[in-house]
Amino acid sequence: MYKILISVFLCLSANVIMACSCVMPGPISVDELIESPLVFYGTVMSVDEEVPEKRGGNPFGGSLRNKKVQFKISTVVFGDKSADEVMVVTGASSASCGINFIVGEEWIVWTYDGGDELHTGICTRSARKEKMDKHHKNLVSDFLKHKKNKKWCDKDKNHNAEGSVMEGKPYGKWIVFYDTGDVKYTGAYKDGKKHGLWKYNASREDAYRWVHDSYPAENTKLEEYVGVTAMIRRFDNGILVEEKEVIKGYGRRH
Repeated sequence: MYKILISVFLCLSANVIMACSCVMPGPISVDELIESPLVFYGTVMSVDEEVPEKRGGNPFGGSLRNKKVQFKISTVVFGDKSADEVMVVTGASSASCGINFIVGEEWIVWTYDGGDELHTGICTRSARKEKMDKHHKNLVSDFLKHKKNKKWCDKDKNHNAEGSVMEGKPYGKWIVFYDTGDVKYTGAYKDGKKHGLWKYNASREDAYRWVHDSYPAENTKLEEYVGVTAMIRRFDNGILVEEKEVIKGYGRRH
């Protein structure tokens, strides 16, 4: 989903200076929404400054600093709808990809999994409510309605998914597409959670590279590598119970 680049410069004092740089995907799309653990509208209640980041979420061994932000949830767009409040971790400053949340502000918050905590940052789709663009608002509005077998498109009219949703919960079969129109992955939701067998296809470029790295003499064209299954996962009510990597290394690249 979101790729974060943190540049590291070693100074004479042996201090580490971090700078956050985001490699954002293209136009906002529904597959980003359904891959986020929690997306919600909420009001900032409190901000606890600079708490040490847990080692698991920090490639620099805990040296980064974070803030814990408490939100009052007004609407859950996707994810667990049982809580009225939620705590989300973000970087202490923009240098560590943090968002400058201010008490009283209303936000739409897109989170990502930070281990045992939810995280967000400037590299996500999080935005102040009044700063959301038209497509962002329309995507969220549609997701909170009942849409059966909807063809979901980004703001550039690219068809990136097909699937049904009921008041923020996807259900039944879903198909997500690459920008090329090839199937990226497919599976089913039950009560808003992944359930059963999910198939993840490599992009044409990844499949082509894998074959030619393994079999250099193979005389094939990029166009032939459509729908090559790279990984199979099995879920039980949202819990991953089985994973099989068909293309070696695919899981580490995605």
